[in-house]
Amino acid sequence: MNTAETIYELVKALPEGQANLVLIFTQFVQQQASQPPEMPGATSAEDLSAWSTLVHELSGTWSDFPTPDVLRSDRGQDVARETL
Repeated sequence: MNTAETIYELVKALPEGQANLVLIFTQFVQQQASQPPEMPGATSAEDLSAWSTLVHELSGTWSDFPTPDVLRSDRGQDVARETL
């Protein structure tokens, strides 16, 4: 089974909303492949908007993903900086 067939089998089992996110991401990857490479670090406002929307839609998708509080639990409290 090739990659496209594997992806197809996985996406068939997803709810429609999540399958649509895979479609959006695939279109994004396709668009990136058809554009000439940009300078490293250069990101267009359109790219940022598309990723912002995708990240927002994916929020909460992984119920077992730790919360920010859990991820930061070993960091301790912030300390005020000295004034110069």
